[in-house]
Amino acid sequence: MARESFKIKSGEYCISAFLNYSIVIVKSSCLSRDNLPLNLLRAALMGEALRFSRNDHRGVTYVRQVIENLEPAMALPGGVYNFGSGNAENMVCTARQFAETLGIAVQIEEESWGRNLVMDTTKLERFGIRFDTTQQGIQRCLKDYGLRTL
Repeated sequence: MARESFKIKSGEYCISAFLNYSIVIVKSSCLSRDNLPLNLLRAALMGEALRFSRNDHRGVTYVRQVIENLEPAMALPGGVYNFGSGNAENMVCTARQFAETLGIAVQIEEESWGRNLVMDTTKLERFGIRFDTTQQGIQRCLKDYGLRTL
């Protein structure tokens, strides 16, 4: 696996994803995985285009919020729960929103494949466990690391 890091602000930061729907900014190098923020950043730095579909729907969850919600989740009754952020937007829109939030310019090419991995957290919310929306999650992530944009 390739290792990626980018010089940003006063130190090395990179954005990492877990399970294709979680985001976190960590100091130093991190493994390159298929994830939205790192792919956007890499494409912007390399001048490459990325392809997304308006028929692709999924949430992107800030991993710190996953960790924060693990302890209360241990008290949940047995069952199946969607555990992550929802997203009312398609991935073309989401990728453009993330790029704008990150303060980077990246070329987005539109494709037409379909997929729906959006989480319905209604059951989880009945027990008081909530997640930010995908868009709130990237804002929270940047704020937690003292960054307005990269």
